[in-house]
Amino acid sequence: MGETVFVRIFDEAGDKVLMVLNKSKIMPDGKPKPKGFGLPGGGVRSNETPFQAIPRELKEETGLEADINPEPLFSEVKRNGQTVILFEGKNPRGILKPLDQDIIMATFVPWRWLEYDKFTVKNPNDNISYPVYISHTKYIDQLLFCH
Repeated sequence: MGETVFVRIFDEAGDKVLMVLNKSKIMPDGKPKPKGFGLPGGGVRSNETPFQAIPRELKEETGLEADINPEPLFSEVKRNGQTVILFEGKNPRGILKPLDQDIIMATFVPWRWLEYDKFTVKNPNDNISYPVYISHTKYIDQLLFCH
C-alpha cells in the first residue's frame, strides 16, 4: 500500500497546531475521503524517503517551510498495509497559501480539544464547520509531551 507521512507543527506559543482543510475525493483504493481537516502530509513518492517527502508535502499543502526533525515521532502499519509516519516540525515560515488543488485552506487551530469525542473546525470563508479526521486527532496527541 505504501507510505504516508504527516507533520505536526505547533505555533510558537504551543496553543495551535497546523492543519489543512481537504476537499472530498475518491482515494486510490476507491474509498471516499470526506471533506475535513487533517495534518499536512501525503504519499511518499518512489524516488524519495519519508524524510524527503515531508518538506515537499508541507510546501504543497500549506505554502510553508519548517525545520523537520529527521527522527519520526510515531509510525504504524494499518490493516490495509499502509505505513503512516508522523514527523515533528518547528519554526514554520512563509505564507499560508496551499499550492495543492485538493487543499481548500491551511490554518493553525487550537489543539486542546483532544479530550472531546468530536471536534470540528469552522472555515471562516464559508462559516461551515468541518470534521477533523479521527486518526489525525491521535497523531496530534501522540507523544504530546515531546512538544
